[in-house]
Amino acid sequence: MQNVKEQFRLDKRLLNRRGWISTAELDKELAALPDVADKAEATEVDPPATTEQEG
Repeated sequence: MQNVKEQFRLDKRLLNRRGWISTAELDKELAALPDVADKAEATEVDPPATTEQEG
């Protein structure tokens, strides 16, 4: 079982905590994350609605 600090090491809310993780350790951990870009799904964005006052 991982210790608690290792379990929450990359928690975004804790990254700016002084002494929590060094920049080198953070870079190493981020580089080790898998590339999941192939799982992304394109979504269609509706154009903003116009009002009578704009036109």
